[in-house]
Amino acid sequence: MPKSMKSMAKLSARTVASLNTPGMHPDGDGLYLRITETGTKSWIFRYQLQGRRREMGLGRVARLWGWQQLAQRRMPPANC
Repeated sequence: MPKSMKSMAKLSARTVASLNTPGMHPDGDGLYLRITETGTKSWIFRYQLQGRRREMGLGRVARLWGWQQLAQRRMPPANC
């Protein structure tokens, strides 16, 4: 992985709430915040399996979330 990817800053809860630009916003370690043209925000995990790139949707960013879930989504899975 390139050095620039490793040194990427994590998105803060405040940044996630204020971002409105459509696109994929990296959080590091394969986690991205996807914002659609309509403003819907969701978490995407990008990974590679058997040489093919994959994406896994992790759910929408909801206003009712406790922001501790942002840290929980960054934790690596226990079985990997």
